[in-house]
Amino acid sequence: MRPLDGLQYGASWLQFGADGETLWGGANYNAEWIRWHTGTGAVEQHIDAQMLPGAPRGGDIVAVGTRGARTLVVIVRAEGEHILYRSDQDVLSKVALPGAHVNTALSADGEFVALDEDRPGPDNQDIGTVSVRRTAAPDEVLERFSLRYLNTFALSPDGRTIALFNASGVALHRLGEPDDAPPVMFGVTSWGYGGRHSFSADGSRLAVAIDTHAFVIDVGARKLLAHHEYQDTLLDSRSITAFALSPDGELLATGNHDEVVRLWRLD
Repeated sequence: MRPLDGLQYGASWLQFGADGETLWGGANYNAEWIRWHTGTGAVEQHIDAQMLPGAPRGGDIVAVGTRGARTLVVIVRAEGEHILYRSDQDVLSKVALPGAHVNTALSADGEFVALDEDRPGPDNQDIGTVSVRRTAAPDEVLERFSLRYLNTFALSPDGRTIALFNASGVALHRLGEPDDAPPVMFGVTSWGYGGRHSFSADGSRLAVAIDTHAFVIDVGARKLLAHHEYQDTLLDSRSITAFALSPDGELLATGNHDEVVRLWRLD
């Protein structure tokens, strides 16, 4: 083990670059962003986030994307506003996100961002709409997608697939392709809103956790591959609180308040 110096008051988030030679991290309650070279351990860039316009100390990091060795894209939620920052070749810029948003999603490389434009409510007949844009030019809409009773949404690692969730299932859309595929239905009707989701590293599988249920979906085939449920004991019946899908999409890890982490292998 080799420690990397440069943090103050503990790490708040860490993100490897795609090549593994770069590690980005946040420290001091998100007030500092640091880039290390993992081979040498040297600090290659230090950003004082307290000096960023519109990003006060203590803002929440919503999403982080990295591309190459020296490009970082960060979405910060501060005082109810979502703000996007790009660091390209050591030049940091603030990119305004048009409109007000409850949720945002970012592709793994930071190239694409998804923004909610309409939330379900009486004014839009319970239809939610999400737009996909490039972070370098967020005023330009690539495509818009809608779903009745929209809860939340996610972008695949390459940013080319968007998943729109409601309590009944997930609608999967591929940018630039016809939207004629029906949603993948979960087949369970009695739970509240909320949940977690995770794409596999190659974007071919999508895992979803809602209440005590966990699902794995084949994205390309648009079909449900697995459904697991906590139901053995009273503690098991509590909602899933921690959730991860392995990079190859073959292993699912879940945890709740019974102090046990469970591994579910897709058969």
